Amino acid sequence: MKVKPLEIIPLVIAVLLIIGTAYAGKIYFKQPEIAPEDTAKKYYDWYLDYKGNPLFSGAYQGHKLLDEAVILKADKIVNESQGLLDIDPFLCTENNPDRVHIANPIINKRSATVTVVNFFGSEIKSHKVELSSKWGKWKISSINCPNN
Repeated sequence: MKVKPLEIIPLVIAVLLIIGTAYAGKIYFKQPEIAPEDTAKKYYDWYLDYKGNPLFSGAYQGHKLLDEAVILKADKIVNESQGLLDIDPFLCTENNPDRVHIANPIINKRSATVTVVNFFGSEIKSHKVELSSKWGKWKISSINCPNN
C-alpha cells in the first residue's frame, strides 16, 4: 500500500500539535525558580525603598510581581481616596514600617499564602498576602488587610 503525501500531512500536524501542547503545559506548570515568600519580600523591599510614594506616583502599576487584580484594586482605592488614604492598601498600615518580615509560607501547588509582618519599633502589625504561580513565576494576587 502506497501512502500519498496528502494523507501524511494531517498526521504530521496532529503530532506537532501534541508536542506543542505538551511543551506549553510543561512551561505553564513549571516549578517557580523563586519561592513565594522571596517574591513577597522582593516586592515589599522595593516598595519601602522606592524614592517617593509608589502608591500615589502609580509606580506599582507596572510591577512584574503584582497580578493585574491587585493593581486594579489599588487603582480603585487611590482614585477614590482623592489623595487622602487612611491605610496603605499594600502595607495595611497608616505609615511605612521600619522593616518587614515575610513569615509562615503555606504553599499549595500554584497558590501560596504568606504573612507580612510590619515592624514599627516595638509595635508589630501583620497581614496576609496571597500569591499565584503562572508560567513558573509567583505574583502577588491578593493583599488582605485586617480592617478591609
